Amino acid sequence: MSEPDFFSGRLGLRPLAIVHNDAPIGFRHAVVGALKTEIISSEKIIGVVQRGTALPRPPGHVTNTVLMAMIEQCEWWRVFDVAEAGYTAIHAEQYFGPNKALTYERAINEACRANSLGWKLESGIFAVISSTAQHDDAARIIRDLDSAQLRTSASELREAHRDLSRRPLPDISGGMQHAGAAIECLAREISGDTKLTLGDIIKKHDDLFPGAYRKMADGMWGIVSNQGRHIKEEGEPTLEEALFVVGSITNLAAYLLARRPPAR
Repeated sequence: MSEPDFFSGRLGLRPLAIVHNDAPIGFRHAVVGALKTEIISSEKIIGVVQRGTALPRPPGHVTNTVLMAMIEQCEWWRVFDVAEAGYTAIHAEQYFGPNKALTYERAINEACRANSLGWKLESGIFAVISSTAQHDDAARIIRDLDSAQLRTSASELREAHRDLSRRPLPDISGGMQHAGAAIECLAREISGDTKLTLGDIIKKHDDLFPGAYRKMADGMWGIVSNQGRHIKEEGEPTLEEALFVVGSITNLAAYLLARRPPAR
């Protein structure tokens, strides 16, 4: 039985402290443990570990023990590179079977949860998250935008989440700018005022943003305008703040999409 089958996994419970800029020793060991024996000694895996480091190339065949020693010494983001490279290698080798890559991905994600890491491996690529539930909701909302033919809003929102997933340094200002562009584009489409800013649309359309929703939309727009578009020296928000803002705007996009008039 895997971790998501247990109480904490079903309810999405995890420690409050989420880590984005580290690879604890437990996670490093889990990555090596998840890799298949045939993959560990591959040139790609060793090359990823050594890339940009002063680690010497080990002589002879690379074993689990040797790779573990290398993983324990490399920079934290190299560990995530190795995990992604492992997925690619396993996915490419047909003799592992069609489900082996998925099994590997689940093992890596369980290790992320166990070590309170704010990352999730999806189809071999890590995406930054504040919670698994929020990340899954965001993916669903972006798919809904695509299905509604609102491709620009979907693309901008997808880029916002992708910018926050960059490593070793996330593109926080870029992520917030893309999120702002996504919600503004969506509001223009739904309101029919294609040349107004989101701030003006909020003021003009009480029916679209009634009561508290107007305050929320106005607040989010104010944040992305001030911090995403007009960054001041030493004024960039933290990753946690950016995750909150981009997550809130993603949910606001779902709200606007639900209020979109049905197509005739």
